[in-house]
Amino acid sequence: MATGVPLEDARGLTQHYSRMIQEAESLAAEISIRQLRVRESASPESTSKLQASQAKMLEIKESMAVLGKEAAAESQQQRQTFQRIVDMIEAEKSLHLRVAAILDVLEAEIVTEKQQKVSAPPPLLSHNRSEKAIYFLTEAMHHFNAASEKKLSLVVGDYVVIPKDGALCVWG
Repeated sequence: MATGVPLEDARGLTQHYSRMIQEAESLAAEISIRQLRVRESASPESTSKLQASQAKMLEIKESMAVLGKEAAAESQQQRQTFQRIVDMIEAEKSLHLRVAAILDVLEAEIVTEKQQKVSAPPPLLSHNRSEKAIYFLTEAMHHFNAASEKKLSLVVGDYVVIPKDGALCVWG
């Protein structure tokens, strides 16, 4: 549950309003009884008690009007606070979306650069220095056991350089 000063103020206003309602209800019942007594016997004592009860009821009504204004102001403040929180969340969401977009672009650049390095290594010179040979660098994707010692065995992850003429060189 969320807590804080505005929420505590709203709870306090609600509790205060509930107490005033209970007090007004009991005072209304008391006023009705006193009005009956004044009708039966118009004694100065019962009349003064009736007037005091009615004055107290007016005070309660005035207090309830003030409390209503405070509650309206509190409600407005809570709506504004809520809107500020929503705005902050939206700003945070926007920031994270921008960061995610930047990271997506960066990832795409890294993948492209990595693919370029793996698939197209720079041409190397052959043993015969008078001619240039084109080599291809690739990574072994499957394990291969050679049938004889004269043939090449490969393990997944080995890098293989394949020259244009088809001879293999392996680095593990």
